[in-house]
Amino acid sequence: MSDENVKDAVAPEIDYDAIASRTAEKLKESFQAAPQVRHEPPPPQGASDPLADLVSPYVKPQVDAAVRQARLAELAGIDAATFYADHPELTKEDRKEIEKRFAGLRANGVPFQREDILNHYRGENIDKEVDRRIKAREEAVTRAANAVTVGPGSPDKSPITRDARAMPTDELEKALDGVSF
Repeated sequence: MSDENVKDAVAPEIDYDAIASRTAEKLKESFQAAPQVRHEPPPPQGASDPLADLVSPYVKPQVDAAVRQARLAELAGIDAATFYADHPELTKEDRKEIEKRFAGLRANGVPFQREDILNHYRGENIDKEVDRRIKAREEAVTRAANAVTVGPGSPDKSPITRDARAMPTDELEKALDGVSF
């Protein structure tokens, strides 16, 4: 086509009403053909409390901090119960020092177990710890030596008894006469 033919050509008129009615008919047919789907309403959520919504941002951090502190106190109590049950040999002085350190660490927000604090404390006072263990070992040897004596008691409690290892056989038999094992 030339430019002249294009200028003289007239576009057909568009019937907008016919397009709208035809589209409406097609939509109605497709809706009727589609299966009916029931949409359940969402379950009702808790009723909003405007006062709680207003106060919550201010109260919640305080409550969370209190809950955290209560949980730490619970864990500290459990730790104390198991620790002191496992270490009845600790002196009153050692217990006070361990609790002092535990309270200081807890106040600074550093949770430690008492067992770790005890190990650190013993490491700082290694000379005292070694002397304590030597003394305990010597006491155990003395108790063992007293356990092998013959007679009505240990040498610590009665001067009458004698060391069984130092007794002649006839005296040992006489001392053990009537004693059953």
